[in-house]
Amino acid sequence: INFRVVPEVIRDGYNGLLFKDDPQDCASKILACLDAPEEMGKNAIASASRFDTDECMAKLEDIYKKTNEIHLARGRGDLK
Repeated sequence: INFRVVPEVIRDGYNGLLFKDDPQDCASKILACLDAPEEMGKNAIASASRFDTDECMAKLEDIYKKTNEIHLARGRGDLK
């Protein structure tokens, strides 16, 4: 669906197909996927490889740690 972060990950026609929040459009894109060239599938796999689980979790953990540090600093009065 063409919503929020999805268009940043899916390049329409390259590594997937975006569709509107509409059952007819969704159905037409599903049918189009069945006829999609094999290259789109290869592109999808290559694109997905950028999102390594361990790397994503490490980045998320870092965000949580930094957020907690800011929260603690505000509690001590170090930050306004």
